[in-house]
Amino acid sequence: MAVERVKAENKDYPVEMVIIDDDIALEDKSGFTTGGRGLAGCVFVHQIVAVLAEQQRLSIQKLVQTSHQLIQNLGTFGVSAYPCSIPGKPLMFELGEDELELGLGVHGEPGCERIKNVPAKELVGKILKKLTSSKRLALDKGTKIAVLLNNLGGTTQMEMLILSKEILLWLDSNGFEVVRFISGTLLSSFEAHGFSVSILKILDPKWVEYLDTPSPLTRLWASSIPSKNKNLQNGHKPSQPHDEISNFGVKLNPEESKILEKCLQKAADALIAQENELNRLDSAVGDGDCGSTMRTACESILKAKESNKLNFAYPMTLFLQLSKIFEKNVGGTTGALYALMLSAAAQSFEKSCSQKEFYESLKQGLEAVMKYGGAKPGSRTMVDPLSSAVEVDKTPEKQEDWQKMVESATKTAKDTAKMSAKAGRASYTAENLQKEPDPGALAVSVWMQAIFEAFSGK
Repeated sequence: MAVERVKAENKDYPVEMVIIDDDIALEDKSGFTTGGRGLAGCVFVHQIVAVLAEQQRLSIQKLVQTSHQLIQNLGTFGVSAYPCSIPGKPLMFELGEDELELGLGVHGEPGCERIKNVPAKELVGKILKKLTSSKRLALDKGTKIAVLLNNLGGTTQMEMLILSKEILLWLDSNGFEVVRFISGTLLSSFEAHGFSVSILKILDPKWVEYLDTPSPLTRLWASSIPSKNKNLQNGHKPSQPHDEISNFGVKLNPEESKILEKCLQKAADALIAQENELNRLDSAVGDGDCGSTMRTACESILKAKESNKLNFAYPMTLFLQLSKIFEKNVGGTTGALYALMLSAAAQSFEKSCSQKEFYESLKQGLEAVMKYGGAKPGSRTMVDPLSSAVEVDKTPEKQEDWQKMVESATKTAKDTAKMSAKAGRASYTAENLQKEPDPGALAVSVWMQAIFEAFSGK
């Protein structure tokens, strides 16, 4: 319409039409008269051609030529987790809570595939494989590219940052050189919870210069030049704890190592089995994820065990490894406190490993939690069962002594239901909500009971 109107009003005025069809989701259009869809890749074209027009004063023929060159080396792929809508109207399409629509248009036009929800790393890999191997781009390793991560409108900043990191990691590990990375809300739809990734193959180094030229568009994006170094990859894939920690302390014989492994396995299994109950208790006094947090820790520990990354022959090393797992893989206060507790407990096994050392490790772990967490006995926290166990018998030498300690810890954990919270997140809640056992205290009694049963052969 614009082209025809200009021609009608001034036949001498040069005007040409350029169609941007950067969507690669539906590349095989044989038999269709409709061309490809235009998506967020238009941002690259608008920015570069505008600079050439306004600052370089290129002719219309040169602008059209450059536009076509850009479009031929440009591809975009979109993903949606929630449908868009016209304001005041119903959602434009239906999408299950656990579904993702791949390859959709910016206004909710159908995509090429619908899949179950997957982690960001897997999703990004799927998208970038499609883009880099598309007929349009067919990128070779070492190719210099500019990348645009476009927020379709309803994607949170946290999600955008996670996606940014995964995109850069995938491209770096697959040998592509990202010379510019742009992220922002540039082509969006109402309520659209999704994103698109656009890749521009850099044929002319000046294109990068034009992308950096200030304009109304550049004020909307955050642009960076990712450095090609190993820190990016190391930050994404932390080395395993066993790789970082030497064999410290006393060494156990094979039979003792097996007992220690059995104790850890049973403790992890017991905590995983209590996930729902711990979450239920935490929903009233915390953020409802105590059980999920402990499950995350246990699954990380069991994964390290299955991969032979845990050293059961050296208790001191093992405890330091477990501390690292809590530090790296478990969020919130729980991760920090358990990491501190295990790190402090590890120091007891420097020269020997007997019942005395295990008691000292429990005591030192408790002292670290109290020192850095601020809680004391009677505060309605994980400190209560630990403290009661330590106080029952200060020189446990027999199985009966440890049984009394575990029984005391279990009873105290249940008795936290009668306490008023003086530390932790529960202390912010009303006392009338504090009518059931503290989830953190219950978790301690669960793993203590499991370890005792495994050790005593039950």
